Amino acid sequence: WLTYVVIGVCTAIFAYLNLAQSTPSFSQVTEILAPSAVSIWTGYYWGLMTSALVHFEIWHFLFNMWWAKDFGKLLEPTMGRLPYLIFLAASAVASGGVELATTMAVNKQVIGFSGVVYAMFGFGLAARKAEPLYAKIVDRNTTQWLLGWLVVCIVLSVAGVWNVANAAHI
Repeated sequence: WLTYVVIGVCTAIFAYLNLAQSTPSFSQVTEILAPSAVSIWTGYYWGLMTSALVHFEIWHFLFNMWWAKDFGKLLEPTMGRLPYLIFLAASAVASGGVELATTMAVNKQVIGFSGVVYAMFGFGLAARKAEPLYAKIVDRNTTQWLLGWLVVCIVLSVAGVWNVANAAHI
């Protein structure tokens, strides 16, 4: 149920941010949930965790929630709820922190659950021999798909076509 709570929170935030863009509170809520790099480094530390819950584009939201559901339904019962919750929080902080530490953009925002999704994927990949259930989702196709998507994102970022938080994914 914890996976579904996280998906529900992400859904509520996504809906609010997409419905409230013309309201005066939109920028305040965005700055609280997904503060800029400068804000995080000057004290808005919670932003390393809360920004993982923020999505603006529907494709980004759907991609992350789909994988969170698939990986979560395996990781949560095998890890236990508290270790799983700690894993999610630590993954959000680590992926956002690495992204901000490796980029020099002062006003950069790191948003989305994909850093956590890639952490879930990496954990499942590393532990699939010890936990045979993980092999159900972390198979050859999933591995090729997610690593292929990572390469596409890196190429598009380097080409200046798209701005993706590649360090967070890695």
